Amino acid sequence: MTLDSRVTLVRRWSEEVWNQTRFEILDEIATPDITYLSMLGAPVEGLESLRLYTSITRLAYPDLQVTIQSIELLGDRAVASVSVDGWITRVPEGFPPASEEVHGHFLVSFSFREGRIAQVRMMPEAGITPNWSSDQPIVPPRFGY
Repeated sequence: MTLDSRVTLVRRWSEEVWNQTRFEILDEIATPDITYLSMLGAPVEGLESLRLYTSITRLAYPDLQVTIQSIELLGDRAVASVSVDGWITRVPEGFPPASEEVHGHFLVSFSFREGRIAQVRMMPEAGITPNWSSDQPIVPPRFGY
């Protein structure tokens, strides 16, 4: 897999899947058994579970925008530094209460297999905490089980 193709996949993940809500392109850019590990902790496994997760997330955060700050290529992996900004208009059942405005900075690690994304792991950047305001612990809904 070339360096350019990995950068293209990372950009498509952020721009087309998250910013444009074009979930149909997941078939092109992700392996059928993709694993997505978000900050919520529960792994999302497989394309169908990922489509459901991204759809529900976009319902909660319809104005969400992901901006790539940088992409580092490390062997067969890529790590993107991203900012996430948006407004909450409604919170689906199973999601914790949150502030109306969301801003966060994250490191997103990608691994690849057969020219597609096989795993994505999202972590807050060191020293930066997203501004989810809730006194309750985050208990994610379970997907892919």
